[in-house]
Amino acid sequence: MELLNVLNEHYPTNFNKYKQLRDGGSTSYAVFSGGTKYFLRVIKPAFLDTAINGVDIQVFLQNKGFSVPPVIFTKDALPYVKIENGLFILYEFIEGKESKPTQDAEVIGELIGNLHYTMKDYPGELVRRDKYFYIGRYIDILKKKQYPRVDEFSAYGDDLWEKVKDLPRGYCHGDMYVGNKSKRLDKK
Repeated sequence: MELLNVLNEHYPTNFNKYKQLRDGGSTSYAVFSGGTKYFLRVIKPAFLDTAINGVDIQVFLQNKGFSVPPVIFTKDALPYVKIENGLFILYEFIEGKESKPTQDAEVIGELIGNLHYTMKDYPGELVRRDKYFYIGRYIDILKKKQYPRVDEFSAYGDDLWEKVKDLPRGYCHGDMYVGNKSKRLDKK
């Protein structure tokens, strides 16, 4: 399915062009309706459960007034479009600049603290990950590639898991990097 066709079928805006920005767990695009720029994430099927949970959290945060890029809803008032081979999530495009972690540490810390405080009221179920997700998948890749020190890394992973498995659990952003910062950081 052509990207612009999906957007124009499901959103109340007429999109006329797009530009790919990056490709990873999702493919990101700048999409345009005349002179207005939007941000589109096309999530690959392997990440659907996490993406749907993530967009539900974003909508919750958006409704609570927390500083997140606003999700654009479909004609059917949904926060995403699910298609055969993925998920489309459309956002307002927010211009920003790279943060400087040492210079912006206080603002970043305050933002993360506010995120955790706000998430205490989240009514949905949070995705829980286990040892296999954090360690086992990578050990499997090393084994498949016949990496010579796989036993060493497996033992190291076991040791790390023993140290963290009983720590208190709560909401974790899980993808904190400069491209996923809030617009509030840009306003400082």
